[in-house]
Formats: sequence, C-alpha cells, structure tokens
Amino acid sequence: MHTDVTQVRLANHQWAYISVMIQEILAFQLSFSPNKELIIRTLEELIDNLPDGVQPIIHSDQGWHYQLAYYTQKLANYKVCPVRENV
Repeated sequence: MHTDVTQVRLANHQWAYISVMIQEILAFQLSFSPNKELIIRTLEELIDNLPDGVQPIIHSDQGWHYQLAYYTQKLANYKVCPVRENV
C-alpha cells in the first residue's frame, strides 16, 4: 500500500487536503486542513476495510504527518508495518 496527502484547490477557491491509502482505494478522506484528524480518520477507515488477520505493509513519503508519534503508534496498534527508507 501507499499513502499520501495531496492539496487541491476547490471550485470556491478554498484549499482542501485529500488523504488516501492506495493498493486499491481502501480509505479516502477529505479535509480543509492536513491535520492529525485527517490522517487518523484515513488510517481508521483503512483498518475497517481490511480483512481480519491481515498485517499490511504501508509506504508513504515520510512527510511530517507520517513521522509523528500518534501516527506511528496507531500503525503499531493495528499491526500495520511502515516501510522505512533512508532518504
């Protein structure tokens, strides 16, 4: 799987942020801010959509929101293994 947050400008000229988990689309959230709640809602939706007993591997760009303790702890709690890269 892969995850990322993308900024998009809406028709009303406001900025919004899309957070997705991709293998096939397993989780999708939209927000007006790239904040903790956006990332956690996306991760929780992913967990709800995974079959029982699966221990997925997830890749992200290691942006600031994917390095914070709340996110890495949620991954550990749900037994989701993050890919670690040396950039």
